[in-house]
Formats: sequence, structure tokens, C-alpha cells
Amino acid sequence: MEVVYLLTAEIPTEFHCAQITTFHMQHVVKHLKETLSMIWTDEEFKEEALVFWNKNWKYLNEDYPFDIASMAYEYVSNNKDFKYKDHVEAGVLVTCLVDYGYIEFTKRENNIRYHSLTEKGLNFIKEKNQ
Repeated sequence: MEVVYLLTAEIPTEFHCAQITTFHMQHVVKHLKETLSMIWTDEEFKEEALVFWNKNWKYLNEDYPFDIASMAYEYVSNNKDFKYKDHVEAGVLVTCLVDYGYIEFTKRENNIRYHSLTEKGLNFIKEKNQ
């Protein structure tokens, strides 16, 4: 509020002050809505991991390990609901999928973590392909 009054110090009418205050409040409310819709909790990350899985399972190959972290990073980077859009949030999605039992860590090569489908992951894909 202090900034608003400083900006309107040369315009003493109540109309201008109220107008700028309303604009400021609309901006604050918009920012809060955006912040509140972001993914914060473990449960929200788990739900989003399932959304990611349902969108990307068709790109996974059962015959050789894959770099799902890169796919998760691209997903996080292009999703407005993630705050930081970084490798950490992508890694949380991958960890959730490991916890759900769809994938498992296979190897680390050239600083890339490779995963493979588990029996549960393969069954999920077979059901989707029917």
C-alpha cells in the first residue's frame, strides 16, 4: 500500500487512488491463484506422476533401458503447474513412478540414470494396447 500512495502522491483524488489500489489487488489475487494452483505436496506430485505416466507410457520400450528423467524434465518444463520447472521436480516424478512399481532403476551411464519397465509396468502397457 505504501508504494501505491507514493505513486499517487501527485494525484490527490480518491478516484485515482482507488483505481490503482484495485489494479494492485487484482494483480495480487491473480498471482496468488497461480501460486496456489502449483504442485506442492507429496500427494500432488504422486497424482501428477500418474498423469505423466498415462501420457508417456507409449514411448517406453520393454527391450532396453530408457532415460525417463529427460522425458519428465520436458514434461515439467512445459507444465504451468510446476513452480521451478527443473530436474529436481522431474526427478520426483520419476521417483514416484519407481515407488508405484511401474519402472525400476537399471544403470547409470555418462551421468544418465536409465530405467526399465517392471512387470507391473509391462502389464499396464499390455492392458492399454488391447
